[in-house]
This record gives sequence, C-alpha cells and structure tokens, in this order.
Amino acid sequence: MTAEPTTTESLLALWDIDGTLLHPTGGGNEDYEIAVARVFPDAHLDHVNTHGKTDRQNVEEYLRGAGLDIANAPLVLEQLDIISQKYLTDAGRIPALDGVDHALARLAQAGIMNGLLTGNTPARAINKLSGSGMDTSNIAWAESFFGANAPLRSAVTAGARARFPERTIVIIGDTPLDGEAAAAVGFQFIGVATGIFDAETLRHAGARIVINDLVSGIDTLEAALTELRG
Repeated sequence: MTAEPTTTESLLALWDIDGTLLHPTGGGNEDYEIAVARVFPDAHLDHVNTHGKTDRQNVEEYLRGAGLDIANAPLVLEQLDIISQKYLTDAGRIPALDGVDHALARLAQAGIMNGLLTGNTPARAINKLSGSGMDTSNIAWAESFFGANAPLRSAVTAGARARFPERTIVIIGDTPLDGEAAAAVGFQFIGVATGIFDAETLRHAGARIVINDLVSGIDTLEAALTELRG
C-alpha cells in the first residue's frame, strides 16, 4: 500500500531514483542501446552520458547520434519499458541504498511528503523500486513526476511547479542536473553524494546542503527539510 497524498500545504520532497534511492548500478546505457537496437537492428550507436537525464532525452541523443529521426523516440521508449521488467527478477534487480527505508519512514513521520521526480518513465520507475525490495509505502505515487516525454529534466520540475504553484517543494538527488532542474523553477535542491558526483560538485550545482548518504546524513536531511517547511 502506498502513501496517500495529504494536503498541498505539506512540504513535498521529490526524490530522484538512480544513485539517490537505488545503487547507481542499473541498466544505464545498456538498456537504451538494447531498446534502440530492437527498433533499429542495424543502427551504429555512440556512447551517451545518461546521468541525470530523462529517458526521452537519452533516447533522442542515441537516435541523433545514429543519424535517426527522433520522431521514433516513442517506439524506443516502449521497448525501454518492456526491458524494465528485468528489474523485477533476481538477476536484474537494483538494490536500494543503505538507509532508504528508514529515511523515507522517518520523514513521513515528521509530516514530510515523499514523492518522486525522476527522468524515468512510470513503468521503469515502478519496476526499479518494486524490484529493489525497498518499502514503497512511504512514497506518494500520486504526487510524483516522471520524465517519460520530457526533453529535459527541467521540464519535469516545471510540471511539478505548475501543478503545485504555492507548495514548498525540495528536490533530493545525486547529480548536478537535479540541481539545475530545481533552480530552473525556484525549488531548493539537497544533494546526496551516493552517485558518481562528489559533494563539491553538488554544492557547485546549487545544493542547499549535501549529505554523504542516507545513514549518516538523515539527521541533517530531516533538519533541513523541517527548516524549509517552516
């Protein structure tokens, strides 16, 4: 059972998935390359840096690099969703990072709503989190935002701002693009240095605070969110 929305007056913490809630060891480039190859078996694919980008953005970059029309992105995204079913298997699951369940539960008990703001499609997000074995009961799926058709991560934060124009919203993530997307619409950004970027890089991207992980940093995280809630 998932968390139910409370009120638009409560602070909404929007979490990134890969590298923030889950280990940054998922399908990554392999998933995109397999998905493109299923639609275009003869395509020559160049490497794309996928960190912090939306699924749509990454697919379009792969297609452009192969000289293919980005109008084919929906076909590739369909294959990406099919591939994401592997996350529900023992061989394909991505483990949750240490402290995730405790952190989400503790913030929920403090009256903070936990949602998602991810570059993944809804199917990819659900399969990743469900397969990880983490407790998703403290995630408000109805107050989450996904990058299924967003060309940039800032388009996802813009959607969150448009839906909740007066609400205090904080982005929690592990990449500079999380910070840039937050800043684009005036959200605060809290960095978690559990991905491939270090604390200095996240601070340079505008992080209000950076915690090393959700175990050692939970007190700092809760205090910062409580302060922002006012």
